[in-house]
Amino acid sequence: MLQAMVVTKEETIDWLNDATSVLPNIEQAYSACIKSLLPDIRIDPRFLENDHIVNMDFIENPVFLIGLKKGNESKPATLAVVYVFPEYRNQGIAKLVLSGLLGQTNGIVQAAVHEDELGQLKRFYESLGFKTLNRILTDDLGDGYCDFFWSPSDLELIATDDGTLCRIKNPE
Repeated sequence: MLQAMVVTKEETIDWLNDATSVLPNIEQAYSACIKSLLPDIRIDPRFLENDHIVNMDFIENPVFLIGLKKGNESKPATLAVVYVFPEYRNQGIAKLVLSGLLGQTNGIVQAAVHEDELGQLKRFYESLGFKTLNRILTDDLGDGYCDFFWSPSDLELIATDDGTLCRIKNPE
């Protein structure tokens, strides 16, 4: 049984300071998922704004890392990083962990997939119930990405000039 723990964004820097061996593993996960990281991840807001879900023995044996920025009434929660370390891939770990996370979520979750990885990740996210308009958008740094959205309620995705609007469908 795979057990996970949450390191909140408030605890993250202390976690890094207490276990300095964690930093290279976090950098590996983030740099694989976010192509335009700052040279020092410890000052990159795309790292600092996230809670982190990791396997219980991550310090000794990193298996997976999920970086998640919490949402609110007007903004979806954002999956910034979903990473399984190479030696543990193709065992269903990402699907298992994300399914558990989504099962505890009552709002909208967004995942932005870099356009270079869209071919391999589209089917994965869709298998978990995420929806997409298959539109390539461009971030502030010029990188292309495609948004995927998930909710326990039925979603409606609408193409807008500046992105994708996502809302819960109203029951008829």
